[in-house]
Amino acid sequence: MRISLESLAIGIAVPRMSEEHLQGLDRYLQEMDDTASTGDVEQWECPHEKFHRALVHPSGPRLERELALLSDHATRYRMAFVSWNPLEWQAGTSEQHRTIAEAVKARDASAAAHALAAHLGRTALVVLSMASPMYEPVRVRRALAAACGP
Repeated sequence: MRISLESLAIGIAVPRMSEEHLQGLDRYLQEMDDTASTGDVEQWECPHEKFHRALVHPSGPRLERELALLSDHATRYRMAFVSWNPLEWQAGTSEQHRTIAEAVKARDASAAAHALAAHLGRTALVVLSMASPMYEPVRVRRALAAACGP
């Protein structure tokens, strides 16, 4: 659900973003980098959450509320991902977040939606493969296909 809704929301939000909004994304990216370098996952979660919420804020309050609930629900899975993949967390997620932010700043709503869906999907697929290697994540793959194309 989050992949589908957040991809939709960022597509709506990108054309509505102000320069102030774009500067906020850069600020949150820097805060994520600073806290990731300390290894403090809980401290990192705050700017990470702000970054994701800023990506969708201009899409409107209803989508923003729904996505906040889905993100809150996924917190335990994010924490599992981070604890299982500390090197991936410190390096890989920063690159993914920057890719999303670059597409947003280029005002490319489609590229931003694709990058965001890939980011969310990758985390979901890694967590699912570690938690239940035999589980086939059909819903995640379908949400990715819908957001990014085949």
